[in-house]
Amino acid sequence: SLSNNDISLENKASEMNERYRKAQVEEIRRRAAAEPDNKELQEQLVQFSKEAAEQQVAVCRQRVENNPTDPQTRFELGQALFDCGNYTEAIPELQRARNNPHIRIRAMLLLGKCYDAKNMHDMALRQLEEANKELIEMNDTKKEILYMIGLLYEKLGKKEESLAAFQQIYDAEYGYRDVAKRGILLQQLRFRSIPRPRRGAILKAFAGDGKGFVAGWTAFLRMGCAGPEAAAAASFPVWPL
Repeated sequence: SLSNNDISLENKASEMNERYRKAQVEEIRRRAAAEPDNKELQEQLVQFSKEAAEQQVAVCRQRVENNPTDPQTRFELGQALFDCGNYTEAIPELQRARNNPHIRIRAMLLLGKCYDAKNMHDMALRQLEEANKELIEMNDTKKEILYMIGLLYEKLGKKEESLAAFQQIYDAEYGYRDVAKRGILLQQLRFRSIPRPRRGAILKAFAGDGKGFVAGWTAFLRMGCAGPEAAAAASFPVWPL
């Protein structure tokens, strides 16, 4: 069996190879982005990315074999399997990694992504809702968790829950991804679910004297919006009454 010193040297060598592979992929990705019509370059990017991901899985499997009780190596293997699209094998590795408090939230986020990729939306939500409760600070990880929660509720047809998740992100960072636009669209859908007579009354109330339904609709959408979001709200079509 390998000594601790041998394992350390092996890990350092694999880390150097990993950095080299990543640099290769990034260079090809940069060139492919500059030449989107270059079919050969695009195919090369796909092939290099696939090979790099497969090599990373092999490296991580070896690390787990060398140190099977280390949650960090389990997490790295789960990440590598996820990157390869092997969600089924990634799940048990991430479940083991989840038991370590230092990487628990990241493992739960990745577990949620695995379940989502397998169309197991309820299980994905359970993981992400739990992670969201445990993460107090509104950092980038919490925003990503809330964004995924919003998307999952949207897939399940739960508009109010989806809007609530996106609203939390919007309150902290209105420019995060497409949260502002998604919030406006959900407001549209929520408004459309209101009975027709009530819709007319709401629009008239917002419109004011002589401003008409379009102005009322714009005012309705602009609630809670500012700057670019208000302008974006005004550009959305008016739903027919």
